[in-house]
Amino acid sequence: MVSALGEFFKTSVSEKGAFVTISTEIENVKSYVCLQKIMHKNQFDVQWHIDSEIVHYKTVKLILQPIIENCIVHGFGGTTGGGIIHITGRKEENTIVFEIKDNGKGMEMDVCDRITLKMNSSILGVGDSIGMRNVNQRIKIYFGEPYGINIKSKINEGTTVSLCIPIKE
Repeated sequence: MVSALGEFFKTSVSEKGAFVTISTEIENVKSYVCLQKIMHKNQFDVQWHIDSEIVHYKTVKLILQPIIENCIVHGFGGTTGGGIIHITGRKEENTIVFEIKDNGKGMEMDVCDRITLKMNSSILGVGDSIGMRNVNQRIKIYFGEPYGINIKSKINEGTTVSLCIPIKE
């Protein structure tokens, strides 16, 4: 646990600048997942499918952890186990696409729409999807409007969050 915490903080705090390699971002998230699995007594599992061809590209750091945190807290909150998070990363033409999919509680379309509205709003209120908004806004600031987060969900089936960034050497 101490080792995972150290690795997580190393990237979170000591990496200089806004960008890291996708490989570094993935290792940071793996440390975070390790900590969460200990805290939640292995009530969920994570399956990784990251194309090896994308790991050397750059990304804004700390963009995956808040999404995975939402899977654990909101998707699996109140459940007793059996949660699965699928994390994929792939190249599609000149874009890197990450998908984080859980088999949690899911949510109604109007809830997804409200979260999307809050993520894209310049006005921030208490409890307004701060982590998702932060990630989405940082992606848009660094890469432009075509990039960011998309959310799809179905009640009792889970939620899929897609995150798109351009390829950056």
